[in-house]
Amino acid sequence: MRKYFSGAIIFGPYNILIDGQEILFKWTEKWFDVDESRTIRCVKSREFKFSKTTGIEQKELERFTDYVEGSLGPAAIATIKSHMENQIGREIAFSESSTITDTAEFEGRGCGRQTLFVYQLFRDYEFVFNKPRPFRKPLIIRKTMRDRTNNFDIRCETDPDDESCPCLPPDLNHGSDEIASFKIGSLTLRVDAKRTGDSVSFWLGALKYIATPGAGDRFLVDIDTKSLPAAIRFFSQTHEETIRAQVDLLDDEAMKYLNFAFASPLEEAWLASLARKVTGDETYGVEPEKRKAEPEESGV
Repeated sequence: MRKYFSGAIIFGPYNILIDGQEILFKWTEKWFDVDESRTIRCVKSREFKFSKTTGIEQKELERFTDYVEGSLGPAAIATIKSHMENQIGREIAFSESSTITDTAEFEGRGCGRQTLFVYQLFRDYEFVFNKPRPFRKPLIIRKTMRDRTNNFDIRCETDPDDESCPCLPPDLNHGSDEIASFKIGSLTLRVDAKRTGDSVSFWLGALKYIATPGAGDRFLVDIDTKSLPAAIRFFSQTHEETIRAQVDLLDDEAMKYLNFAFASPLEEAWLASLARKVTGDETYGVEPEKRKAEPEESGV
């Protein structure tokens, strides 16, 4: 299976002082493949069971909070979180893990193979407490926690020339040469796109979108969320009927530079370094086109 993310981003180490006790902390952000790839071929549809777990395991969270509150007081956790949020630039929640599941249909669209790769952003925390002791060496205590964040990434990959699919590849899939990347709620979604002249087209569920990109291959699109595949709605947890999303067009070469672009507060710097920054009016016409019904065909 193709891997779309590798490596990790390390934040820190940083240090704070609470009641004379020095605390060193750092955390690592990394994308993990959290779901076996879901694949369908030809125009067949299949039901898959999807699940997602977010938060910190109960035992890890209890060990951390029991020590901090017992040695530094109940207010210490809020102080630690405040320092961390100042460094990361966004809110941090130490919450107990929970899991939700759903059964969603993965609809076939055209000939060839379609595969969903589901990734989740994990954040590994490490705290080192340097507790002074009279007439003895300081007591060093280390605590770790793994936070499964609510940030997901789905790559919907198509291969119209898959040898396992016996039907002929239609024009709508064949020739996809770029990747359309955009955000839907807490989900980053990337789908194959096809450039024809000055316009670009891509499919989101039952709707085909056609747009004329502006400067830096970036444009805005109004997405009808009701037409999105059920799996996309499950991981994005969006409840809006329409979302205006910013779309960036990428190619395979640029993909490797985006390994961390959606995982860190440096996102805008990464995009700017790829010359994706847009100046002027970013609103361009996008015309949704309802997909015609396709005949059922046998496939593997």
